[in-house]
Amino acid sequence: KKIQIERDRLKILVEINPNPVALYDENGTVILQNRAFEKLSEMEGVKTKILNYLKETGCKGSQKTFTEINIQTSSGRKWFKVECETLSDENNGFIGKMVILTDITKEKLEAILWQEKAYQDQLTQVGNRRLLEAIIESDTNLGETFVVVMIDLDNFKQINDTYGHTVGDEILVYFSKVIKNSTRKDAIIIRYGGDEFTIIIPESNEGAAQRVIERLEDRLKTPIHLDGEDFGLSFSYGIAVYPKDGKDIKTLIEIADKRLYEAKYLKKKTT
Repeated sequence: KKIQIERDRLKILVEINPNPVALYDENGTVILQNRAFEKLSEMEGVKTKILNYLKETGCKGSQKTFTEINIQTSSGRKWFKVECETLSDENNGFIGKMVILTDITKEKLEAILWQEKAYQDQLTQVGNRRLLEAIIESDTNLGETFVVVMIDLDNFKQINDTYGHTVGDEILVYFSKVIKNSTRKDAIIIRYGGDEFTIIIPESNEGAAQRVIERLEDRLKTPIHLDGEDFGLSFSYGIAVYPKDGKDIKTLIEIADKRLYEAKYLKKKTT
């Protein structure tokens, strides 16, 4: 009876809370919920994620516990902080597990945006060296076989020295867009330094890399017009394949880079 009285008191607090709030029993059944929680729990995956949290880690002992969940809604992805607390009466009788959800979508999106900026080359808007280092450190799973391609524009220094850095920057921006349009959506494109770019293609082979190269060459057949001048662009490249050429990305980059400079040397020797 005392427990029921406590639950009746909680009902008022639950209903006036603007956040989604619910009280669960020991079996994971909702005893009380406000309209905000009822509406949210109608969305696909919400109930399951909360129940899994309660079963695995949530509300063990008297301490508050926290987790985050994200759900796909009609207006986009939303993130929620889930706070859980086991409530007991004065005689330590179990009242329920109080779950409160707080919408943290704004904070999450801001954090993602800042992270993207930290990993983005400001000129070309592709990934930067920091992103590459993060991929290397995290030992990201890129598939049973994947490809690393190192690409370098031919004669870029000469263009920069002759026409200035503004023209040079515009060429780099253009070239990075051509690379984007020539690769798959899941390809990771990184400005490795200067006019050198790295392409990592997950779940792929050397044939896939060669097709990217062919598309790049085809798209660069048309000169780019800047400052009253036509610039015909070409590039050199090196390819390394996992696991044939190396067991980690760092090794593959070194091998692809070596092959790139061998290709540049041969090109200069024959022209």
